[in-house]
Parts: sequence; C-alpha cells; structure tokens
Amino acid sequence: MNHKSLFEVETSIRSRLSGGLKGSRKDVSGLEFEEVREFDLGDLESSLHLGASARAGRDMVVVRIPDRRVEITLVIDTTASMFFGALGATKYDAALRMLLVAAQVAKENQAKLTIRYHAGTPSRTYLSEFPIRPGTTDGVKKQFAKFVNSLSEDSRARTFDLREALQSLVLRGKHQTLLVVVVSDFLYTADYEESLRALLLKKNTVVGVATLDSAEIALPSLRLGAFRVTDSETGATALMARSPNHYLDAHRALWTNLRATLEVVHLE
Repeated sequence: MNHKSLFEVETSIRSRLSGGLKGSRKDVSGLEFEEVREFDLGDLESSLHLGASARAGRDMVVVRIPDRRVEITLVIDTTASMFFGALGATKYDAALRMLLVAAQVAKENQAKLTIRYHAGTPSRTYLSEFPIRPGTTDGVKKQFAKFVNSLSEDSRARTFDLREALQSLVLRGKHQTLLVVVVSDFLYTADYEESLRALLLKKNTVVGVATLDSAEIALPSLRLGAFRVTDSETGATALMARSPNHYLDAHRALWTNLRATLEVVHLE
C-alpha cells in the first residue's frame, strides 16, 4: 500500500479541487455550462448545433449558462475511529488541513463550503451539516474548533455510512457543481459503489483521504485471524477482523475502477 505524507496529500487535494472547476479561476463567476435547446427568435445562427439539429430534425442551439453554483463539502467520519480527542490530534490535524485547502479554493471561486457528518444518539443517527465561512486561516481554524466542540455527544454513539452520505449529495449534484472530500480511515466494507458512481456521473469531483497512523499501518497484511488494536485517539481497544490493507485494497480498487482519487495519508 502506497502511503503519502500529509503535505503530499494536501498538495494533491488542492490540485484535484482546482481541477474540478471548469473555466478560468481568475474570474470569480468563471463557470460556464452548456445547454442545448430549440432555436428561438433572437438566437444567433452561429450558435446552431449541427449534430443536435440533425438528431432532432429541427434547429437546435447551444446556450451557455454562467454562474452555476459551486459547493465544496467535506464528508468527515466522526465515529470513534475518527475521534477528535485529547489523547491524540493527528486525525484532527488531517481534517483541518483538508478544510484549509477547501476554504482557499472556495474563497477564490465564491463557493459554498460545508462539513457533512453523522450525528445523533445510539438509537437515532442522522446526517448534519456545519457551514464554514471561507476567510482567513485563523478564522477557518476557529470555525473548525467550534465544529469539533459541537460534537459533545460520545463519539461511540455516532455512526458513519459513506453510502448514505454520498447518496444524499447525488440530488444536490444535479443542480450545482460539487467538490467532495471524504476524510475517514476507510476501515469498513466498500459498499458505496452505486452512490459514488451516481455522484461522479453528474460531473462532480469526489476525492477520498484515508487516514492511518503508524500503529495501523504496522499491522500485518493477513487475511485471516483478528488483531487486538488500540485506538490512538480514544485509547480504547478492539478486535479488528481484517488488516487495514485488506480494507484499503478494496476501497482503492473501487475508486480506481470509477476513475476517482483515493489518497492514503500516513499520520505521524
């Protein structure tokens, strides 16, 4: 498994987010999308679309639709394995670094920026959003700290369903351009292919950031047996039926098959 440093992943995410925007980044509106419709009075003959006209049997034109809204969403795994606690801050730092990159791209393109996560109680969890106002680095850091403080409930009570999180964005992605960054350890079954595919088919950009610490990376790549592991943030111990590489291999194969990017970051 190829692991990258946090700086390398940060650089890659910046490139992928910027690449997901169509048009010139120098123009804050900058985004133009084309729509084909029937020729109407006032349309220029130069805008005629020959292929569409031939298929429709009548004159069709290409119309540029500017200013389609851009939204950048960080989907963050805040379950016990992604705990933002006092015993360790490595994953906190990783999520914050991704947010700072997203905030810069959002500011440059006047895009909406949100954090999306699961919240609730053991008996009922639901998707929630935390809006972020792109601004200065210190301002974004303070907003992120406020978000973390809002996670007052025991992290073990929360769930994380990437399939549900991505599916909830599919409808939104039909009407605007979404740049989605998923921050998680990805130590679960890769059962979200349909949702990820649907989101990508709408010309949205989705990038995954798999966060693993040194202890998780050091686990042997065995397919059988169980490991007793200690979470670096919570200090809690648990049995892991499969090694991190077993899960990550499945996730990476899925993302590669869909021509999407999944980065694995080695947290020091």
